[in-house]
Amino acid sequence: MNDNKLIEMLHAMQDRETLQRDLQEIAATAQDALHKKYISRLHNALLDQAARTRKNPPKEARLLEACKPFLPAEKHAALDHASRLFHALDTCKQVHSHLAAQSVRTMEAAEAAAPPRGLPASLAADPSVHRDGIYDIDSQCARIHGSHAAMRTEQPPMAMLMLMFMLMAEM
Repeated sequence: MNDNKLIEMLHAMQDRETLQRDLQEIAATAQDALHKKYISRLHNALLDQAARTRKNPPKEARLLEACKPFLPAEKHAALDHASRLFHALDTCKQVHSHLAAQSVRTMEAAEAAAPPRGLPASLAADPSVHRDGIYDIDSQCARIHGSHAAMRTEQPPMAMLMLMFMLMAEM
């Protein structure tokens, strides 16, 4: 009986259609899991942020709405489209800002949880050296560098642009 099952299994593995069907099933399962675990959660978070942005629209969108009564009706569609674009951009900025803040909190928590580094005796006696081995001037440089790093993160990465296009497709 075991030999028959083994032979059936070998025949099934050699059948191209069976293998192709099994691979398609595996790919569909993986795609479904990715969608459930990541994409749908990201999409829902993005829609939640978009709803908050609609409640408190960006100043550019408010300005466009204020201009509508002074323009011909055929221009209203273009203003509405531009307004949706400003809403989407503001939503992406808010999501990016939230993710950047979360990243900083995660890094700070990891640094706080790390054990302090031991200092050699020669440095331990130096009052300009902190317990973690960083000199006073290094702390100032780190703050300055940190502010420059924060400025660099203001530019939306490619993922934010993809989120914006997802959001525009929903509107």
